Amino acid sequence: MIPLVRIVIEEDVKKAVEKVLDSGIFVLGEETKRFEEEFSRYIGVRYGVATSSGTTSLFLILKALNIGDGDEVLVPGYTFIASISPILHFGAKPVFVDIDPETYTLDIDDLRRKVGEKTKAVIPVHLFGHSVDMDPLLEVARKHGLYVIEDAAEAHGGEYKGKRLGSIGDVSFFSFYPSKNMSVYGDGGMVVTNDPDLAEKVRLLRHHGQVGRDEYRYLGYNMKMSEIHAAIGRVELKKLDKRNKVRRRLAGVYREELGETVDNPVEREWAYHVYHLYVIKARSRDKLYNYLLERDIGCAIHYRKPAYRHRILGVNTNLKLKGSEYAAEKSLSLPMSPYLEEEEISYIAGEIKKFYSA
Repeated sequence: MIPLVRIVIEEDVKKAVEKVLDSGIFVLGEETKRFEEEFSRYIGVRYGVATSSGTTSLFLILKALNIGDGDEVLVPGYTFIASISPILHFGAKPVFVDIDPETYTLDIDDLRRKVGEKTKAVIPVHLFGHSVDMDPLLEVARKHGLYVIEDAAEAHGGEYKGKRLGSIGDVSFFSFYPSKNMSVYGDGGMVVTNDPDLAEKVRLLRHHGQVGRDEYRYLGYNMKMSEIHAAIGRVELKKLDKRNKVRRRLAGVYREELGETVDNPVEREWAYHVYHLYVIKARSRDKLYNYLLERDIGCAIHYRKPAYRHRILGVNTNLKLKGSEYAAEKSLSLPMSPYLEEEEISYIAGEIKKFYSA
């Protein structure tokens, strides 16, 4: 079986966990503090706040920015539900923007059309490891006074014109879920920003708004990262760049092996793609998906329908965005991890070619 994501837990991770266990300090200790410092420095911003997940990171950001009833937030029509659900928790309205189906990221022309009087923020999602075209997005945001909240949950180490993703907007967030380019082997997240007041507010909100033993500045939440996950994050951060280079090399192998059999991922000249997933667009996608699974090749469909078609979100399910619909119909994620072998890619590509030649 070739899994979609191959996870290998190395000895230095196990030692980091044992160190925390021996210390007896499991929340808001030295490991969390150092992880926040090291990760924010890596991204190129001043402040980092470790949280319990990528989703809670966005939740805390929206709360800290006072986004709520009557506000509108621009979001991509094709993304994971967690990029949107926190907006609804605060009574704000997601406004769906179409995507560029080649990069799976926000269509800037459609973004311009969707800005309204109630728009307060935009969430550019660097989906699958490829950057949104941030310069024109920032121009729109500045013109209309919008907060830019980068969703870099799938783009650890990715770049836009030489800048780390997560360092470009007003505030950004990451996820360290096990399948990500960088993991803490459990749920975990990080908010990063250059705004000291925003960082401090998020920091307090994640721990009940507490500023002292019996003093609370805000009505907050319990959304902290554990010391164990922070310790693992510190170890994994040191390996991130090397592993991203391996992902990029393997993506090149895929591209060469598959040729024009499918539509391979693209990389714009201004982007440094880190291939959280290797997502192709394929004819007869569902049949190919089942064909590969029958041959023990792990693959997945991210996502079967655009975000605005999830009825649980209570949004307009009659909306139809061309790029988002196309991506949902054609996209298929193939195995990708730093531990994937080139021989496995050759086998996967060979089976895909057999499928189309039958």
